[in-house]
Amino acid sequence: MSASIGPEVCSASPSNMLATAASTLLNQHPMIMAHDAATTYLGAGLVDRWAKTQPDGGFAGLLGCGVRAFDLRPAVASGVLVMHHGSITVDHPLASALDEVVSWANANATSAEELIVLSTGDFTGGGCEAAVEQAFAARNITYLSDCASLQGLTLAAAAQRAVLPGGGLVLAVSMGCVSSHYQPEIACSGYTTSGVANPPTEERLPSQYTCYSDSGSKQLPLQRMWSYLANVSAAGPPSDGTLYGHQALWQESDASVAVGALHGSSLLSDEERSTLNALLTSRVGSGAWDVSRANLVEINNVCDGGPALLAALRGARRVVAV
Repeated sequence: MSASIGPEVCSASPSNMLATAASTLLNQHPMIMAHDAATTYLGAGLVDRWAKTQPDGGFAGLLGCGVRAFDLRPAVASGVLVMHHGSITVDHPLASALDEVVSWANANATSAEELIVLSTGDFTGGGCEAAVEQAFAARNITYLSDCASLQGLTLAAAAQRAVLPGGGLVLAVSMGCVSSHYQPEIACSGYTTSGVANPPTEERLPSQYTCYSDSGSKQLPLQRMWSYLANVSAAGPPSDGTLYGHQALWQESDASVAVGALHGSSLLSDEERSTLNALLTSRVGSGAWDVSRANLVEINNVCDGGPALLAALRGARRVVAV
């Protein structure tokens, strides 16, 4: 795992940071988002290999690795408020996970740039949404469920709404107010077929492809990823102030699981073996990926290069903002 994020990421002077917060819309503030964040609490079993998107360490651990936004999917199971990833129940109390966030925020996230956002939705189980609202209220976490409240919302104004009694900044936002830009074909592995993006190239590839750094077929999934990210950047943030994401992660499909299993991989290993997070950081630094208006940059395996990616995103944003 990478070391916890340090003060070098927050190198802007207080005056510059304040000016940026006051002039930057929340949906143009770059944040690393943990995809299916609750899976940090899953074990290492066979099923979990293709459900676990985040390393061990809990929500506090993810925050230490650069996460500032959470893809949070609550569930009520056997009368207990927990979390889920699709059909997989994450048997860890949501209350405990929120307490980790609040404690970390009070110690570390007291400036607007360190605002923590909980993108919350996909409620599962009877009474789930009401139970989540109660859990937020018990911890003084403001929950914005009306998307109209995001219109024109600046980072500074969002931070004001997010202040906790202990000084930390945590804001919950309905997942319905977030455009995720999910595209299931952006997978690490699969099978090549005629008629799919750039057939002449695919005809020179083996019938299977993988994203691994030592793979001769890696350019197919990588070029799909770069094209997808460029398209999301070109479209830019929604004009209504709602949040939006670049899903800079390998998606999961039946084909990717089948091919990945043959290679002894997993969702975490797919990221590691492709060095995707490091490649993202490099593309931000070189200007190959335009992140000047990026918002939620959603990744897997955040502790593999998360702090470096967050620093690169913030550095690119400051060049534009200052």
